[in-house]
Amino acid sequence: MKQCASACQRPKLLNPPWSILNGYLVPEDVAVLGMDDIPEAKYLNPPLSSINSNFAEASDTAAETLINMLMGKPYERSSVIPATLHLRRSSEIDATK
Repeated sequence: MKQCASACQRPKLLNPPWSILNGYLVPEDVAVLGMDDIPEAKYLNPPLSSINSNFAEASDTAAETLINMLMGKPYERSSVIPATLHLRRSSEIDATK
């Protein structure tokens, strides 16, 4: 079974997060997934699959909720903020293995 890793910090172009995987190959041995879908993600080798969270909408919703709470107004107890998954080579799955 292929292992999965998450790249939670902004990768550096010359030092991608999987450079510390001690001989494991991406995506052959381990799948890597990043957050924020930074512009550099598609230029890494291999290109980094990434989730693009809508931080602007999330922060606007959080601020609105906090203001409503402080003012004693009704507010939503939970919110769904859409995200987009950008699949690239770093998370390819070979079903034959």
